[in-house]
Amino acid sequence: MTPSCSSLLMLPTELKEQITEYLDLEALEACRLVDQDLKEHSLRSFQFYFNTVTTTLHPDSLQRLINISNYQDFTNAIHIIDIKPEDRHEGILEDLNSTTLKWILQSGHMLPPYSYQYTRSYLSALASGTCTALLKRALRNCSYLEDVTFSWQPSSKVAISSELLTWNRNELDHLTRMQSTVLGAIIDSGVKLRTLMWCSSSERWGALTPKILEIGSGLMSRLRPALENLKDLDLCLQAEINVPRNAAFLTQLLELTPNLSHLILSLDTNVYQERNYLLEGMCQATVLPSLCEFELNCNGFYSTELALRFLRKHASTLKCLVLRDAEYPFDPVGERLETVIIPMLKTLRRNFRLETIQFGIDEEQRVEKTMAKLWPIEQLEESKEGVKNVLTIAIEAFEAMLLYYVATGVTFIT
Repeated sequence: MTPSCSSLLMLPTELKEQITEYLDLEALEACRLVDQDLKEHSLRSFQFYFNTVTTTLHPDSLQRLINISNYQDFTNAIHIIDIKPEDRHEGILEDLNSTTLKWILQSGHMLPPYSYQYTRSYLSALASGTCTALLKRALRNCSYLEDVTFSWQPSSKVAISSELLTWNRNELDHLTRMQSTVLGAIIDSGVKLRTLMWCSSSERWGALTPKILEIGSGLMSRLRPALENLKDLDLCLQAEINVPRNAAFLTQLLELTPNLSHLILSLDTNVYQERNYLLEGMCQATVLPSLCEFELNCNGFYSTELALRFLRKHASTLKCLVLRDAEYPFDPVGERLETVIIPMLKTLRRNFRLETIQFGIDEEQRVEKTMAKLWPIEQLEESKEGVKNVLTIAIEAFEAMLLYYVATGVTFIT
């Protein structure tokens, strides 16, 4: 690790770039060594700007991260590393060449909305293990690292390969390589995380890929040291291929996190039975003794029932239950509400710590408030005419639930 330095003049370029990213234009000029006062300013005052450091998986970007982590004035300030897989300016993407363009047209695929493709040097570095080795070095240097965020953007922007393989297979293979790089670096670096977020704005492509989900028990056991202190887990799963292995992966992963207190689980909304298979496996096999908050992002009545089963299993510790993107919390007929849901809730009344239940509705239904608000139907705008029946059913079901919970002190929020 390089020695401490008292002057901004002697900072490496990547350190000055990290600082100036958060400063205004006037301060930016000062960081370019125009202002004498800033030259003599204590470097400790800039440590705040290194709490979160963003990188890509390109070797050049990872080398800059290593240079930052080598500098003792700032390495202890790094608590979050945010990994962005795609960047137009990092040597990861380049303009679509004529060979790839010709292959796309001949194979009958539609052109991507942006004419970019991954560079050969980047793909080669991923395949050779270079990126894993560099990321591992950076993580090892960050002794106070707590969070690793891996956020994947929709890959429809990019043409993955000119090889004569199916488009989707190329996407999954590339994403698997990136995910393997990050997981491998976490394992080999010896870091102990408090937060792991594996998701993105795109449900489908934020998910862990099927090949990653097929990893053996040996790799799972190697993950244990990194996750044994984990408090927060935000995870996307793709539930449409090799479902038994997916369920086993989720169960094994959660078993590695005995101190987990906040779990956010986002499941592929394109599949119904497979999604519930995952939840059933989790309900049957998983016990999280420290779990306080559980958030489930997927739609369907049966998913809500499974979430309540999970609640019953963790009734002694769970304080907050959040169910998002639900079309409605209970079935429209109401039969299972009376025969399954209400009895299940009643069994929790003697031994539970639940303080908050939050239901959410899919934004596509254009209902802006949750059932917890219980807005009268007449207050809805005319443009929401098409969802009145759905909302009426939801409100009736929710009111039935309230009858059992008002006396217990449970709070319902949006």
